[in-house]
Amino acid sequence: MKPLLPTLRSKRRYVAFEVLGRPAQQKQVWQAIQQSVLEQEGVQGLARQELSMPAWNQKSQKGILRVSHKHVTNLIADTSFVTSINNQPSTINTIRTSGMIKNMKEIL
Repeated sequence: MKPLLPTLRSKRRYVAFEVLGRPAQQKQVWQAIQQSVLEQEGVQGLARQELSMPAWNQKSQKGILRVSHKHVTNLIADTSFVTSINNQPSTINTIRTSGMIKNMKEIL
């Protein structure tokens, strides 16, 4: 099978974020973000965003989310609705957005 041409591949953006509040595990943060996107956008919105979390730093409570380039603003808005993680009061603050993960790993 031939690889996809660059013009046909989905373009991605990387969003660096930090968790403010009590320390949480990566799985708990991921579930809170997915739940927030699901509540705001629905199942189709969650699927269209092509959301994943390629990096997480437990010590600094910072992470990177990968999202489709068309839905970056939706993701930032959706994560602002997170008020608790694992029944502990916490918020998610967006730090920076970039097109390359290499630039984002410096923040972690």
